[in-house]
Amino acid sequence: MDTPIKHLPIEIHNFIERSSDNDVGFIVMIHGAIDSIFKIIDRIRSKGFKISHIEWSEERLGSNVLFLIISGGKDQVDAIVGTLVALEVVDNVEVAPEFNNYIYCPYFFPLFISGERAMLFERSLLAKFINNLYEMFIPDMIKSFLFHVGKAYGYGIYEYYSSLKGNSTLENLIEYLKIVGLLTGGGLLEDFQIKEREITIGIKFNMECEVLKELGRSDRSNFLRGVLEAVFERFFSTKIVVKEHECITDGAEKCVFTIIPMEVN
Repeated sequence: MDTPIKHLPIEIHNFIERSSDNDVGFIVMIHGAIDSIFKIIDRIRSKGFKISHIEWSEERLGSNVLFLIISGGKDQVDAIVGTLVALEVVDNVEVAPEFNNYIYCPYFFPLFISGERAMLFERSLLAKFINNLYEMFIPDMIKSFLFHVGKAYGYGIYEYYSSLKGNSTLENLIEYLKIVGLLTGGGLLEDFQIKEREITIGIKFNMECEVLKELGRSDRSNFLRGVLEAVFERFFSTKIVVKEHECITDGAEKCVFTIIPMEVN
């Protein structure tokens, strides 16, 4: 019997909060591909050092960049550097800079998702953004604003989707939306059903509504509702009604939407 696949978080940024005061980061310039990284990891572990974080990016300043955080390494910086520079695959080693309680690598820029440059929007920053909007404007204006921003974003999603090669079927579009949700971290699309031309979609971990719930707002999703309306409006070439029946802000496990294309005479 196959073991169910679990969804696991992944760190895609380079600004890491240390788990203890003794954590220290290293930026290692190396030549060679993935085998070089394995050699470095094996050597560090053989010396009794514990790696708590690792990221790797290719071809920066003429070398590949390896960003390591080693637990308990604060008092053994010289020994760790000596271990690293002794390896033939290592070109240079720097102690990673720190800011307050964070360790970071300044060489990982720009960020890319699926081959395109990306900009991250952390949950805490999104929460402050939404909360500040509610303090600056009346709630109905915020709901309309988030909905129309979502709709503009949704049009962009569909334009990109329509440029891809392949069959433009409803099932194909749903699969693409799953991928978008995974890659952007916006939500996990699942439990979709198609009944004639009516579509029901369940979205777990919808960050918009997680933030609204955290802020004590009872509003349901406006941004994501706008995204869905725009995407399916373009797909069906008609007006769309999107209704949210369940929402994380109400305590539900996921947000559940029904997408209904309207008949145009």
